[in-house]
Amino acid sequence: MTTQEILIQANEAKTALALADTARKNLALHKMADSLVKPEHLARILEENAKDMEAAKGTVADVMLDRLLLTQERVQEMAEGIRDVAALADPAGTVLSETVHANGMVIRKTAVPAGVIAIIYESRPNVTSDAAALAVKSGEESLATVDTARIDLYTGRMELYKAGAAPTVVVRDGRALEIDSSSLPAGILSGVSFQRSDVALGLGDMVLLLSDGATTQGSGWIARMAEEEQPKDLNEFCKKIATTARLRRSDGREDDITVLCCRLVNNS
Repeated sequence: MTTQEILIQANEAKTALALADTARKNLALHKMADSLVKPEHLARILEENAKDMEAAKGTVADVMLDRLLLTQERVQEMAEGIRDVAALADPAGTVLSETVHANGMVIRKTAVPAGVIAIIYESRPNVTSDAAALAVKSGEESLATVDTARIDLYTGRMELYKAGAAPTVVVRDGRALEIDSSSLPAGILSGVSFQRSDVALGLGDMVLLLSDGATTQGSGWIARMAEEEQPKDLNEFCKKIATTARLRRSDGREDDITVLCCRLVNNS
């Protein structure tokens, strides 16, 4: 893919992330950080960096080679840098200044996403993750989470497919467990990669699919609530989770909150 093609795709996608809320952007950043240090991804990164190092030897100064070199520790630092960006306040929508005129007219200077940004740099691979993290946080990218569950009602086998989605909570034999993934949301990379998880369900087991808007304060409290309450009325329980999730939000923003709950029963 050429640079021009990449920029055209970025321009087409910019609106989606410009409208994304803080929770959705932070979720993407944490998924990016987790993906960097996932063992198989880390091994591939170091392998490709070794090729770059070999190709650069004898053509650049030693100081440039040191900048180019990636180690496990440096990749870990890149991941931490992404998480640090996620912890920052969201600049989008911030009122920078406000003037009220005598006639009542109010003029505000507000921070908004800049649009498409192209960055040119050399020798420092960490700049890739730094620039991507800052672009996502400020709204200069496009992404979407995908969460799909397929349950075989004859065998009780459930297949989960996630792309940057929130954890799924499963209550099995009265105990709650969270099924997460390190996959990235669609739109971060040129393709979409789903992470699959297989779960064996039995009669009476319960499954909760959650949108990331319901888990801005984590999903542990939802798992504990499901385990402690063992609800009979799933519809009311979904409403309770959604209401509680909305009350627990601390970023002052609105986001869609979706809770889907089902239980495996024998109606024969």
